[in-house]
Amino acid sequence: MPLLRSSAELLLEQLLANRAVPRLTRQFTFDVGHMPSSGEVRSWESSLPVIMGDLRDAGLDDLEVLVEHRLPLSSKRTDVILCGQHPRTGDPNYLVVELKQWARAQADPEDVELVRVDAYGDRPVLHPGRQVQNYVDYMVDFVRALDANPDAVKGAAYLHNAAESGVASLRLRPETGPADCSPRMTAGAGWTTCVPSSRRTRARPRRMRSCRLRSRRVSNS
Repeated sequence: MPLLRSSAELLLEQLLANRAVPRLTRQFTFDVGHMPSSGEVRSWESSLPVIMGDLRDAGLDDLEVLVEHRLPLSSKRTDVILCGQHPRTGDPNYLVVELKQWARAQADPEDVELVRVDAYGDRPVLHPGRQVQNYVDYMVDFVRALDANPDAVKGAAYLHNAAESGVASLRLRPETGPADCSPRMTAGAGWTTCVPSSRRTRARPRRMRSCRLRSRRVSNS
């Protein structure tokens, strides 16, 4: 279940009115049993207005948005899931977005699955592409709605504070989506790394009537 579920348009309005983050904080406290960390709150304040604004600018503000969606049978949460319909087939499509505030990051020279970011010192962290791909793979395994069409869910790591030159080495890890993209449902199969880029006209996905991402039942036998 997500902490917050809304259209991108309404969520942007709530963010600009300083209502969305307090709502997320209250729901997080209710669900988890303690207050979110200050870093978590800062991430919501920094990243959510950017991606919602980008969706508005791309004409996709009627997409349904799930914020901090908890994965089935797990304590892990995705940052954002965008829910829509494929512009040509009308089939349900889901884009899992991992949001990063990094301005610069370098691929680890010994392991493309890891990256180095100044804020973490000498300790490498998981590549955001691997992180979001793990989420996608997990959802395909556990979400009943994806049984008939596992390709309906895609992933993207969106480094909204970065220029291409600051994160270029992250592409040493193979991508399966386009080399540059703005957040939209047609980001490509698997995952891709997104940095801010000029808007390109593409077929516009339609909003779904309802975003159905229920986990399948697991037998205890």
